Amino acid sequence: RAINSFRPTHVHLGSSLVYSYVALALARSRVPLVYRMGDCPPLDSPFNFRIWNMAMRRCDWIVANSKFVLKSAIAAGVASTNISVIHNLAPSTTDRVHPTDPLPDQGDLENLIYVGAISEHKGLLPLVEAFARLAPEYPSLRLDILGGSRYDTPFRNQLVQMVAAGGLGSRVFFHGHVADPSTFLKRTAIHVAPAMWEEPFANVVLEAKREGTPSVVFPSGGLPEMVRHQVDGYICRSKSTDALVEGLRWMLADTGRLRRMRVAARADSAARFGPARFAREWANVYRPEKGGAP
Repeated sequence: RAINSFRPTHVHLGSSLVYSYVALALARSRVPLVYRMGDCPPLDSPFNFRIWNMAMRRCDWIVANSKFVLKSAIAAGVASTNISVIHNLAPSTTDRVHPTDPLPDQGDLENLIYVGAISEHKGLLPLVEAFARLAPEYPSLRLDILGGSRYDTPFRNQLVQMVAAGGLGSRVFFHGHVADPSTFLKRTAIHVAPAMWEEPFANVVLEAKREGTPSVVFPSGGLPEMVRHQVDGYICRSKSTDALVEGLRWMLADTGRLRRMRVAARADSAARFGPARFAREWANVYRPEKGGAP
């Protein structure tokens, strides 16, 4: 009834679960379906994969949020002729940054930040281990860890004990959940995203770029395509503590270079991940003459 009364040019979905609710209506209508794919195919569940596969067959156009997700979709059977990539837009903040705003002073440029879930698959163990190894070399180095919930208490306690055992309690700070991390990112030299799992896309890297903060990332999922290696960030050679130490040491070795990387990160935020680009690419999806959805 909604389709018949509203007469949309397209239906836009972003979840195979949602598709399962509206599959019958979409089967009765030939309105073009555009599917925004923010995660890899659910290969761990035969049932969920079947629903996802049904949605893919009904789609007229699929938009993946990273090249990594696009490749995983094609490997799972999606035709390469009706899928494209549109990178996310960084989540909005209460204190929006303009590309021409001056970058805030970050003092001695010896502070690190992690923002995300407090879980092992996010790479917090190698991060704390790497910090402990670098701490003697950089007496002013500190680490801020943002994120958490009531469900991560055991793992958080493990990290706190590691920090205490290494005598780093005055240099590693657990802030818990922070609704808007932009204030922390503004005054941080280096953002670290050492994901151990194949992260499809990490919005926090975009948030860091917008604030002029370069990221050190593991070669996980879509993370490498968000960073230009040794230009506005650093892509570690492997998912290991040794590789993370190597990357952070390279970043910290030259403060002049680090300041230039901050400028490059802000510029890349506007050029590759900015709102004008986002609006243009999504508009093209709904313009068949531009090569988007039918």
